[in-house]
This record gives sequence, C-alpha cells and structure tokens, in this order.
Amino acid sequence: MIVNLRSLDRATDEARAAGTQGEQGAATVIVAGLTAGLVVVTALCCGIAGILATDRRADTAADLAVLAGAAAQWRGVDPCSAAAETARRLEASVDRCRVLGDDSVQVDVSLPVEAAGLALVGRVHARARAGAVASDPEAN
Repeated sequence: MIVNLRSLDRATDEARAAGTQGEQGAATVIVAGLTAGLVVVTALCCGIAGILATDRRADTAADLAVLAGAAAQWRGVDPCSAAAETARRLEASVDRCRVLGDDSVQVDVSLPVEAAGLALVGRVHARARAGAVASDPEAN
C-alpha cells in the first residue's frame, strides 16, 4: 500500500483549519476519568470482599472457640478460658462467654474488619453454641 504523505499532511491541515484542534486532549480526560472510576470500583470490591472474608473468619473462630469451651466443660475445666485462648490464637476476641442451663457453652467473638491489608472501621461479630447432646431414652 502506497500512502501519499503530502495528501495526508494536507488532510491534517484541513482538519485543523476546520476547528478540530480544540478537541485535542479530550481522550486523555476521558481515559483519566475511566481510570478513576475503575479505581473506585476496585476499592469498593476489595472492601466488600474483606468484610465477607472477615465474616467467615469470625464464624470459624466462634465455632472453634465454643468447641474448645464445650470440651473443657466436659473435662471439668473452665470453658470460658479455653474458648478465650482458642479465639486469641485465631486473632479474635471473646466478647461474651457463658455456660447455659443445659450445660452448653455459648461464645460471642469479634474480629476487626480488614481489606487488602488495611484496617477498616468496625468489627464483625459471630455467635456459636455447643454442648453435650441430651440422650432421649425413647429414641432407642
């Protein structure tokens, strides 16, 4: 393909003369705006993902802490200290621990919300309950 450079220069000059020179740089502004929008959407997605991941971690910490507490209760040891130690190892904190009337243990734990290595404002809470299953003589 042969391109006549003189006709290309002439077409460029005619376009400039027609007033299109004021539109130079418009693509830069559009790309900058789209990039900023993409950064905002990415940050929101990371925040939501961080909240969901922390929620799962809090549920897991509550489950494991209450199982440790129930096992300690069964052995005759303080269930709340066992639950607190297990939660601490999972980087959670026990907000409330109590032994219920049926000798089951209930534990409330919380974790700070983090996303992409940044600590966000707020905490995620989870509750779990565990204990011995009451035997039903009619079930046999």
